[in-house]
Amino acid sequence: MRLKNYQFLDEFHKDTCNFCGLCFHKCPVLKLPLKTAQREIKKLAELGQSPTILNRCTSCMACNYYCPQNCNPYALILSSWYKRYLRNGLPYRARLALPYHFPNLYTITMKKLPKDEQLLINQWHQNWKNPPGHETMLYTGCNLLLQPFLLKSKLFENVPIFGSLELCCGEPLYRMGCLNAVQIVGLHLQQQFERMGFKELIMPCLGGYHMFSEVYPKLYGIEFDFKVISLIDWLWNLFQEDKFDIIPIKKKAVLHDNCWAKASGDHFFNRVRELLATLDVTILEPEHTRENALCCGIGAAAANYSILYTFKNARTRLKELLKVKPDFAVNYCGGCNWYLNIAKKLISPHLPLYHLIEVLQLGIGETPLHRTNNRAQTILSSTLPRGLPHSFRLDRFHIKKILNRDL
Repeated sequence: MRLKNYQFLDEFHKDTCNFCGLCFHKCPVLKLPLKTAQREIKKLAELGQSPTILNRCTSCMACNYYCPQNCNPYALILSSWYKRYLRNGLPYRARLALPYHFPNLYTITMKKLPKDEQLLINQWHQNWKNPPGHETMLYTGCNLLLQPFLLKSKLFENVPIFGSLELCCGEPLYRMGCLNAVQIVGLHLQQQFERMGFKELIMPCLGGYHMFSEVYPKLYGIEFDFKVISLIDWLWNLFQEDKFDIIPIKKKAVLHDNCWAKASGDHFFNRVRELLATLDVTILEPEHTRENALCCGIGAAAANYSILYTFKNARTRLKELLKVKPDFAVNYCGGCNWYLNIAKKLISPHLPLYHLIEVLQLGIGETPLHRTNNRAQTILSSTLPRGLPHSFRLDRFHIKKILNRDL
C-alpha cells in the first residue's frame, strides 16, 4: 500500500477524532497500551496536557500516519508545545542549540574547523552576500556548515553553493514548537532569497526542503519565487545522466531513515534505496524503518530539552542498526549524520556510519574525506565546557528577537 503524503495543517481536527488512541499506541517511541493511549489523546485534546506524550515525543511525526481519521495529531503536539513555550519559556540550556542566537553550538564548532573547510564556508558566505547570478544554487543549511567536507566533491563542481548561520531555515524552531519565531525566520529568508535572484534551490536537508515547500506557504502564507528540489532528487537526476562511471560497492548497508522523509509519502524512502541500488549496495532494514523509523535523537530534545534523553534515543537507534550486522550504516540527513556519530563516540558501538553523499562518492571512484569521527570529537570538546554549566541553570527565557526583528 502506498504511503500517503503528510498533510501540513495548522490544527488538530478534534471534531473528527474518536479518541481511538492508535496514534500513540502504534508510535514506535511511546508504544502506549491502547487504553492508555485513548486516555492520553483525550487529555491532550481537551486539556492540552499529557506529560506522558509531551515529555517523551521525539517529533518524528509518525502519529499522523497511524491516525485513521486524518486528524493531524502531530499538530496537536506542536500546538501544545507552543502553549507550553508561551507559558514557561525555554530552559536556559536550549540557547546552545538555538538558531539565530549566537554564540551557539554551530558558531563555537565552526571556529575549530580545519582551514580548508573554513575557506569553503567563507566562499559560501560570499556567494550569499554577492550572488554569482546562477539560476540554480545549493543551500547548505546549518548542518552542512558543521560538515563542509561532505560537499567537497566533483558531484558539486558545477553548482554554486551558499550558506550562513544567518540563513537557518527555521526547522529547529518549528520542531520545538516556537511557532511565532518561525514566521519571522520565513519572512527574513523570503527577503534574502528574493534578493539573490536564483530560480531553483537545491536543499540537502529534507527538513529545510519541507519548510520551503510546505510549512511556510501552507501554514504561514509565505511564498517563495523559486523551485525547491531536494538534494536526493538532484543527485538522482545527476546519476540518470550517466556522467559517471559507476564502481559497484557490493556491500551490505543498514539504512537510517530521516523523520522528514515521510512527509512526502514513499518518494524519498524509495529514491534513496534506488540510488544505493545503482551502486550495488544491498540494503538491510532495521526493525523500525521508513515511516516507522526511530529518530536519531535530535528531535527528542523538543520534548524536554534533556541531553540525556536525546542520547538515550540515539543509543536505542544505534543498537537497532547494529543488530542486523551490516558492513556499514547510511543516513541521508546532515543532522542525523553528526549526531549519531557523536552518540557513537560516547556509546562506542563498532559501526561505520556514512552520509549518502559519501557512499555516492565511493561509487564514482572518489575517496571521501569522511571527517565525521573527528568532527564529533570537535563538537564535543568545543561545546561541552559551555553546555554543562548551562544544564544546571534553572532560569528560562523567551525568544525576543531574531536578527534584530522583534517577535
